[in-house]
Amino acid sequence: MRSLALLVAESLPDQKTLMVRLIEHFLLLSARDAHGSADVT
Repeated sequence: MRSLALLVAESLPDQKTLMVRLIEHFLLLSARDAHGSADVT
């Protein structure tokens, strides 16, 4: 996660927006998967 933060910090403004959206999407998917797997068990 720290590497992603450094990569975003060093990116161009347009790239920062895209990277932040991708990270948010990834985190939302991870949270949803974790929640979903808890429901199955």
